[in-house]
Amino acid sequence: MRRKLSVLILCALTGLSAPALAQGPGETSQNTATNSVGSLEVHEQKDGTYIRIRGTSQPTFSVFKLTNPLRLFVDISASKLDADAQTRQVANGVISKVALIGVEQNSQFTTRLIIGFDQAAHYDVKADGKDVVGFVDG
Repeated sequence: MRRKLSVLILCALTGLSAPALAQGPGETSQNTATNSVGSLEVHEQKDGTYIRIRGTSQPTFSVFKLTNPLRLFVDISASKLDADAQTRQVANGVISKVALIGVEQNSQFTTRLIIGFDQAAHYDVKADGKDVVGFVDG
């Protein structure tokens, strides 16, 4: 009896959420790029390297790190790179280079910042108004 009740509740919850996920005829799931990203700036200061990505609206982003090779990825969702892909050679002993590319997969647009490291370093990524700012010690 308890199992039947659990199954009924699960079915009811699934059925209630299905219309919100369903699409009508002719509708497509599109991630309209609401944020236009246009520039990549790299500034070396005494306390470290600042990387600024200029956008046109409040960014939503995720950060992930790879260890071999040592790289940091910052994906800005619902954004489209307005310019061509950009690369900056940094070569300061901590960061080798920084690249900004546009990625489209299944009509989903994302702008990706890639930071290549020569050695491990502390980093921080945050939103600053309409921009994304990364900081790397060193």
